[in-house]
Formats: sequence, structure tokens, C-alpha cells
Amino acid sequence: MVNNSKYSSDLLVDALKGMGIEYVSANIGSTFRALWESLVNYGDVELVPVPHEEIAVGIAHGYAKASGKPMVVLLHDVVGLLHGSMAIYNAFFDHVPILLIGAEGPMDYERRRAWIDYLHTATIPNEVVRGYVKWDDFPASLESALRSLIQGYRLSLTPPQGPVYVCLDAGYLERDATNVEMPKVKPPMNVGIDDDKLREVRDELRRAERPVIVAGNTGRRQGGVADLVRLAERIGAGVIDAGEYFSFPNSHPLDATGVEQVLREADLVLALDVSNLHNVLSRTDKLERKSQVLTKAKVVRIGVPSLSSWVNEESIALEDVYIVGEGSAAVRRLLSLTEDVRPKEEWAHRVAKLRDEERRRWREELERRFNDVPVSVPRLAQEAWEVLKNEDWVIANGDLGGWLRKTWVLERERCYLGKVRAGGLGYGLPISIGAALALRDKLVLDFQPDGDLLFTPSALWTARNRSVKLLIIMMNNRAYFNDADHNYLIAKQRGRDPERAFRVGGSISDPVVDFSTMAKSMGVHGVGPVESPGQLRSSIEEALEYVKKHNSPALVDVVTSYR
Repeated sequence: MVNNSKYSSDLLVDALKGMGIEYVSANIGSTFRALWESLVNYGDVELVPVPHEEIAVGIAHGYAKASGKPMVVLLHDVVGLLHGSMAIYNAFFDHVPILLIGAEGPMDYERRRAWIDYLHTATIPNEVVRGYVKWDDFPASLESALRSLIQGYRLSLTPPQGPVYVCLDAGYLERDATNVEMPKVKPPMNVGIDDDKLREVRDELRRAERPVIVAGNTGRRQGGVADLVRLAERIGAGVIDAGEYFSFPNSHPLDATGVEQVLREADLVLALDVSNLHNVLSRTDKLERKSQVLTKAKVVRIGVPSLSSWVNEESIALEDVYIVGEGSAAVRRLLSLTEDVRPKEEWAHRVAKLRDEERRRWREELERRFNDVPVSVPRLAQEAWEVLKNEDWVIANGDLGGWLRKTWVLERERCYLGKVRAGGLGYGLPISIGAALALRDKLVLDFQPDGDLLFTPSALWTARNRSVKLLIIMMNNRAYFNDADHNYLIAKQRGRDPERAFRVGGSISDPVVDFSTMAKSMGVHGVGPVESPGQLRSSIEEALEYVKKHNSPALVDVVTSYR
């Protein structure tokens, strides 16, 4: 159809609306000033202004995890792209769809301002992120830009999903554009699985005596958790939730998450939509950098290849059979193919017994550390559960070192959006804001490490600006513990001062950061610092009451143990 919009940027907004884009986030920049003006005064899309591009991309990441839909992020010139690159890297490894739109130039020298337009314009800015986006383009005209955006949108949603980057020329964004043909938006493509391959999987399940299912992103699909429960019960398989997205209830007797002995005794592992299978099936010696595989079982993996080659190579070393396709779809089909498979009742009882023994050890550790000062991480998890268990919540970020799954009841579909895949800091608060934008009717929870927040603290401003229903509970151990612990171990091995090696560069206690005051300075309700275990529950209750009363974010600064 021919569009009669007067401005090029209006036409691009029409294209975004045609894709169903609901949110656009940006730290505003002059290269896309025309597009931003069109979004403000012409479009019907909610705008999310941010103080930093890493926050903008992180918000889109969280929105995609919570909704399954892409959000648009605008990135100004090469400088904005560089600022956003860490969050793009995180999104790439998490396989989430994001439509990243950059702007450069103008590429025509005659239309450039002196100095700044030259200084911030790269010949091919795409090179900055080409290694960790699924697809990119640099269209030379408005007509090409429309086709490129629609293609990028489609590819971002086609498995394996991922962020795409399209860089526009600021020159044509500001020109008139009448009687331009608008391309049609096409739906994403699906990845199917051959039924013959699934029958082979069915036969493997029939032959196995001690099957285990490892679930990665299986729970992302609507109904995926319920389907996996039915399949596990039908064949009597233990299930390990890899933590990439909530996929299996921790209250179920077949839940074997965190129970290593189940893996050691298994004779078949069926891995479904697991991005980092090696991490699940092995344990790594932190000092020696050596991994020990926990199982000798046959490994059958169903999933879409990772966008990262090293993840695929790492899994290849473990898998015996690899079937390309979406594991969540495979589960539904396997339910119809396994109706005559005999459940492994003896193994199911064994899994439940091992699970109960492990949970008893968890309870004993919680009791042993309950009154520790500073607040122990197990106590933080337990007290948060007691306050929040009757609320309609979703955990967007953090798992308190595994203690949430050990102390909470996780049963509802999509109640936990999964851990950070790439390990890039600055992740937690932005993705939690994005999740809260997608889930306006839910209480979104961010169990926020202190060091991670120090990378993107100005996201607090955006949380308040958008009035998201977000409760931030700090795990403030006043250290970059993981890396500081590396330093401690290497110094101890060398016979040097491990405490000093830990402290220098690893400690965040000189000066102490007051996160509650930081939050207040940006309009977020702050509670704490909470240093006494006896103050913990009332502090979380205060913050929760504020969020519910004002539909606005609150932060509880809890000073905790390292683990």
C-alpha cells in the first residue's frame, strides 16, 4: 500500500506500529532526532527515556524475556552503540529478540555539521557489534530501510532468536517522503522436528531405566511447564531445571535440581532447549579451571543451535545425539508418542528419596546460619518468601546463589525469568524494569547484587520515571565476590596473603555504598541499610507496602554474607 505520510521518520513509525511494537527506549541523540520527534508527536508508542544506552538495551532484554516480543532501542551514532554494546552481548547469549536501530551521519558530507558529525560517524558502525547480533544491515535509502526493519523484526523472532541491528542514515530520516510503498510485515518462521527423530527419542526413553530430563528454556512457551510435568510423570524421569527460564516446579517429587547424585546414577539424559549443557552436567574446579563431568549417561539433546559457536562446541563434546528443533515443541509431540511407555517407578522413587535427602541438608544449613551477622543469604531468601509468598510476583533477576529455589515454592508458569547468560555486569536492574513494563499487573522482583548495580545505577531514575511496580532487594555483600574469590584462591595457592588479594580491587567497603540513599536521590523509595537479621522482615514489608500503595519502585538495601 502507498503511504502518504509527509516525513520519512513518520513512515518508519508506521512500520514499527505495523510490527506491533509497544515500547521504544533511548538516550536521545541528534542522529535520530527526526525519528524521536515522530515518535513523540506522531506515533502511538510508549517511549522509555534512559540515562545510558546499556540501560536501554537491558530494558528491552527484560521486556523480551517477559513478553516474548521485541522492543525497539535507538542508538545514537557509534558512541551510543559502544555504550549499549555490553547489554547487546548479554541479549545475544540469552537468545532474546530486540530490534536495535542506529543512526549515523548524515553520510552525505554536504549535509554534515562541522566537527561533531564527522567525529561520531563511523564508516560501517555495524562492525562494532557484528560478532554478537544475529543479523545487521546499513540500508542506503528510506525504501531499503523499511524493508530492512521488517526483515530484522522477522529474523529476531525466528529461532534461534536474537537481537538485530539496523543502522539508518540521518540524512534520509529528515527528508520528505510521500507516495512510498510500505512493505508487508511477515511473521517469523518456525523450526519443526522430524517425527522419525522423535520416535527415536521415544525408543531411547523406553529402553532407559534411569532417565533424567534437563530443561533450559522449555518453560518460555505457554503451557510448556505443564507439558513437561506430564512427560516426566509419564516416563518416571527426574528433572533438572537449568535455571535459564522457569521450567519445572520445585515442589514436584521428580524435581532433581541441585541433586548431583541423580545425574551420577542416570543412564539417559534428555536435554531440552539447554543453551549451556556443559555447565549443567559438570562441576568446575574454580582454581584449576578444570571441569568434571558428573554423568556417564547417554545424552540426547533437542534444541535450536546457539548463536554462539563456542556454546555449540562445548555441548558437542557431551552429546551423543543432537536433534535440531525447539525442545518445548518436542515435549508436546513426545506426549502423544509415549502413551505406551512404561513409567520407571523404581527410579522415580529413588529420585524422590535423593531429593528429600538434599532438601533436608538445605534446611539444616538454613537453620545453622539463620542468626548470622551480616544477614546470611539463606535467611534473606527465607524471610523474603515469608513476606512475598501470597503476592502475585515474578522474579526477573537473581536467584540468591540458588537459595530461592531451595526455600521458595516455585510452581507458576513464568514465575522466574532466568539467570544472566553472558555474565555481563549492569544486567539486573535494567532487565527487571523491562519485565515490569511487560507485566504491569504483576509485582516484579529484582534480587540485586551490589556490584552489578554499580554499573547501571542511573536505571533507578528510569524505574521511577516509568513508575514500574518493582521491588528491588539488594544482596549487598560489599564485594565483587566472585572475582575477589579467584584472587583469594590464587594467593592462597602461592603462599601469599589471600585476605589482601581479596580486599584490593574486590572489596566495595571503603567507602561503603549506601544504596538506599542512592535510590532516594532518584525518586525511588529506599529502606536500609539493613544489617541486623531482626530488622529484615519488617524492612521488606515496608518496601512492599510502598510499591503496592504507590505503584512505584522501592529498594531494600540488605547487607549480606558473601554466599
